Amino acid sequence: MSSPVLEELGLDPLPSYRPPDQSEPPAAEAGEFPLILITGDREKSYHHSRFRDQPWALKVSPDPQLTMHPETARALGLDEGAWVYLEVARGKGACRLRLKLSDATPPHVVNTGMGWWLPGDSSPEHGALDININAALSYDGPYDPMSGSSDIRGLACRVRAIG
Repeated sequence: MSSPVLEELGLDPLPSYRPPDQSEPPAAEAGEFPLILITGDREKSYHHSRFRDQPWALKVSPDPQLTMHPETARALGLDEGAWVYLEVARGKGACRLRLKLSDATPPHVVNTGMGWWLPGDSSPEHGALDININAALSYDGPYDPMSGSSDIRGLACRVRAIG
């Protein structure tokens, strides 16, 4: 039994680039969400959400981080180590992250990991609805026609200080 060819499924048989549907919000939203979010950073001390409860891993990486270029942080009045809220255009909420400044991150781009939860938190979700990037993302589509996944990279977002 052979698998259908992409073209037979109505898909482009050759690789091409199409920006995420949410990366360019409508003009009314663009001013409110001036940054681009990249998700999925991997930390060497964790495997997805595994080992978050291990003392050695918490010592190496105790907080979920949002990496931002120093110039972008300066323009937003944010300092290294500050706790910030991140919201995505058309997302479902906000998540709380600790700011890390790095000139390896391009200006106007922010970058964060995945799989965060707080082992010591007494809530049933162990803080995942507070500090996990999934708290800010929407998985309601649009979906990639090839893979069926929703956009989680290259999304328009905003960052604001807490307190």
